[in-house]
Amino acid sequence: MNKRFGIIGFPLGHSFSKHYFEGFFAENKLDNYYFDNYELKKISDIEQVFDEVTDLCGFSVTIPYKEQIIPYLDNLDELAERVGAVNCVKVIKDGQSTRKIGYNTDVHGFMKSLDQFLNNAHPSALVLGSGGASKAVCVGLEEMEIDYLVVSRTPKANEISYKDVTKKLLNQYKLIINTTPLGMSPNIDDKPDLPYKYINDLYCAYDLVYNPAYTSFMDEFTKRGARVKCGLDMLVYQAEKAWEIYNE
Repeated sequence: MNKRFGIIGFPLGHSFSKHYFEGFFAENKLDNYYFDNYELKKISDIEQVFDEVTDLCGFSVTIPYKEQIIPYLDNLDELAERVGAVNCVKVIKDGQSTRKIGYNTDVHGFMKSLDQFLNNAHPSALVLGSGGASKAVCVGLEEMEIDYLVVSRTPKANEISYKDVTKKLLNQYKLIINTTPLGMSPNIDDKPDLPYKYINDLYCAYDLVYNPAYTSFMDEFTKRGARVKCGLDMLVYQAEKAWEIYNE
């Protein structure tokens, strides 16, 4: 019996998941396991996937659908509900009925990756962006008891705008986390609008972008002596957690 997995998002040219899971299936001789990219121009197209892909066992969710997918699911696990964003869906078939359960494995992946990067340090963090990935990062920081402040182009309550990031503010936040897609291939010269001139070797920068593995954002920190890390480890760890969920 075939078991099919996949990822939904738009666009998916940058997707890590297909390469990772197909390699995993080959390495573990899982011959009847398949992974497909479902590039959806609008989230309502997911209904066609549900109707047509009868052997679908689970799928990942990426930009821009981590929040939009929720109304199409039957349940959320506690962590996904807390985050308000889903990046992993388990499809459970029981006779004629099908249930779709949403999870957030980004939190697990981010915490494990950041913990290795910080090596027991707990600097306060500026979180750049306020989308689905940002929400997972913020929950992860709360779990790690790291203070944070969200920077957004359209700030809500308890958030600030990019023009509010001053030298004085940066003195309080030595960990800068980019959760936006700025700098992702093919737009590799893009980066968040920050006053980089105030960065020095006391700072750490974590970029959730992984393609390219070294971004313009990271480069601004590196050339000023700061430590940097891209989000590839986070992706691997969240994928491992997703596979765990699929097989529970």
